[in-house]
Amino acid sequence: MAVELPTEVIYCILYSLIENPNDRWCLRATSILSRAFREPSQHLLMEKARVVIRCNDNYGTFAPLAEPITYRIAQYIKQITIEIRSTMLLEASKSDFAVVMQTLEMISHDRIEAFTLHGGSVQYCSSFWEERQQPHRLHSFFARICESPALRSLTLTAVPTRFIRYCGPSLRQLTIHRPIDLVRHYIDSYAFRRDIIMRVNSSRIALESLTLDARDVKSNPWMPGRILGILLNPQHWITLRYLSHLNLSMHTISNASLEPIRETLELCEASLEKLEIHLDGM
Repeated sequence: MAVELPTEVIYCILYSLIENPNDRWCLRATSILSRAFREPSQHLLMEKARVVIRCNDNYGTFAPLAEPITYRIAQYIKQITIEIRSTMLLEASKSDFAVVMQTLEMISHDRIEAFTLHGGSVQYCSSFWEERQQPHRLHSFFARICESPALRSLTLTAVPTRFIRYCGPSLRQLTIHRPIDLVRHYIDSYAFRRDIIMRVNSSRIALESLTLDARDVKSNPWMPGRILGILLNPQHWITLRYLSHLNLSMHTISNASLEPIRETLELCEASLEKLEIHLDGM
């Protein structure tokens, strides 16, 4: 971790070391200066963490975390990425679910500013995301992170959208990639609408950046527009009036999607700085 110092100070230190390589006082001053910046540098290094949770096909066996988090590191984490991976585990490598949870729960939830949850290789129709299954404590852990009063950025990739319901007014950036509760061809946007309406935190969220990637929802080309329409409903406690960045990715665009997009653009006309619309093949 590089520490920014005034150029003049760096030159003076280097010049003194070159001119007097055996000068005890110069070496001592350099050593003290280095130690003074060591702890802040370590704290900055610890602010970002990535955790991969590996489990077998029936999600009854969990592997030990490849990079265990110590209590000291956990207290400084502000940005965390958690990825769920389904894998074939050797019997010798399995770990009790409680051990995995004990490690994760050392993290100070109220310090988290950015949370990325990636479903990884977990299948869309997997029972892993059903709240009745064993990993319900894991779901609760994710929810507590979303409830962080410091949370400003939430990214959900191939996971249910229901975790949005726990977010508070500090949230400014929302990114949704391949929402699995919308990808299933036999489910419409009811699940998303239900999760927004059933928000645990009823404080209004003023989003500044919104990214919707629904290219996998090929059977429902109107889905991105439908999601925007749901977010536009004032009863859902999310406002797009202050959006500065809107990014939409879809398989194709339909007439049903155009109206909500137009309403969104009219609503955030004064604040919008960047608009991106991506279609497959373009």
